[in-house]
Amino acid sequence: MVATAIPGAYLLTAWLASDARRRVSRRPVVRSALPLGHAGLAITGLLIWIAFMLTHTAALAWADVGLTWVIAGLGMATLLAAGLEQQVIGTSPEAAAPGAVAETSTAAFPARAPVIIIALHGALATLTILLVLLTAVGIG
Repeated sequence: MVATAIPGAYLLTAWLASDARRRVSRRPVVRSALPLGHAGLAITGLLIWIAFMLTHTAALAWADVGLTWVIAGLGMATLLAAGLEQQVIGTSPEAAAPGAVAETSTAAFPARAPVIIIALHGALATLTILLVLLTAVGIG
């Protein structure tokens, strides 16, 4: 779980830095609920998992299983929203006009977010979901 959090923290830091730049330049601010909700619930899930590891209470493991699916859904929604915003910005009439000045992206992640970090975070998150579920069932 901690291995999943490391690339996630990197992505959140990059998003927060790009969001701060947009606020300073007075560009439209992207809704922050998805990435911040994803990060906040992920931290909560990690704390629940630590509590489970200390107490071995089955209810905590199953609560973490359910929360992990919500966290994964918010993560996928964040990625989808970032992709859709970049696509909408890229196809705007202003962007297609000859001689138009390129606008700074207002996507949820920087336009040059490292795909390898996003893929690593997703792969480790998938492994985390599997391990949490197997542990809750009693196989782990």
